[in-house]
Amino acid sequence: MSGPKIDLRAIAILSVALAVGAWLRFEHLDRVDFSPGEAVSWVAASAPSIREVLASAIVLNPGKLGVHDVALHLWMGAFGDGLTTMRAMSAASAYLRSFSHSQLSASY
Repeated sequence: MSGPKIDLRAIAILSVALAVGAWLRFEHLDRVDFSPGEAVSWVAASAPSIREVLASAIVLNPGKLGVHDVALHLWMGAFGDGLTTMRAMSAASAYLRSFSHSQLSASY
């Protein structure tokens, strides 16, 4: 009893598309200066503690939960607080979303 056949061409095309997408996503993260939204997120995320990050997020981003600011705070703690590093978190998240979507569509 054999399972479904895997089309190697489709896997190759998907792999190339993901590699090109990753390169395009990460290539010029530092090309443009801070946007106002990035500056606000950076100010909130650079607070010394998660409690202070959430307190800052409520004031700086009213109506937002502050999850992005907390994630950015943890990311900046692990990788630094430069502009490229900060944008890399969003780029990695977008890339992983693209990858997971491709995996989901491949399973149907």
